[in-house]
Amino acid sequence: MPKEFNGKSQKISVVIPCFNDHKQIKSIIDEIKKSKKIDEIIVIDDGSEIETKNVLSKIKNINLITHQKNLGKSKALLTGVKAAKAENIMFVDADLRNLKQSHVEALISAFFEKNSDMTLGLRKEHPFFMWLGFSQAYTGERVIKKSILIKNIELFENDGYLIEPAMNKLFFHKHMVTGIKLKEITQTFKVEKRGLIGLIQDIEMQKNYLEYLGPKELFFQMKFAKKLESN
Repeated sequence: MPKEFNGKSQKISVVIPCFNDHKQIKSIIDEIKKSKKIDEIIVIDDGSEIETKNVLSKIKNINLITHQKNLGKSKALLTGVKAAKAENIMFVDADLRNLKQSHVEALISAFFEKNSDMTLGLRKEHPFFMWLGFSQAYTGERVIKKSILIKNIELFENDGYLIEPAMNKLFFHKHMVTGIKLKEITQTFKVEKRGLIGLIQDIEMQKNYLEYLGPKELFFQMKFAKKLESN
């Protein structure tokens, strides 16, 4: 019998896109496995180098899907969505620090208890980006109804890291969105992983957000997500 809350199935598929994230991926999966609220864990190896492949190959009880070359985060998530068996999907980044079972279960509980279409996991990052609402709006940790994603599959045509702005553009305007603070979780920034190249990638990502959304929508999304902290 499927788990239910107020008549809604609580089956959850976790989808983790992974590109050369060998340092944190195992600890992240280990914590997720502890939760009885998870039905399956899908990891998409998005063309990683051998070190990450070796780590992933040793992790048991996951559905490991491999892209032969790097296709970007959007396409990795799409692969996971198509493979997911559950009615609800939790996206989790592969470079998180300090993720615990309690965070996983808090995010899931908030999704069902508030009857959400999408719930954002609001993690702690640089104070300036928190003040803007940028960190809250573009968090990779979110639980979403799979049916809405399937009906709007064109979201995943947005390359690379534009998938979160694209999802927000749909959900913030048309669906029930909630958020919950995930204390102590941080992320490994690209500059830490790739040095100068990573810094350039971070700057390019923020530039792409502005070009894709435009100033009005970008500031709307940040303001909207920031308000979720106080709800």
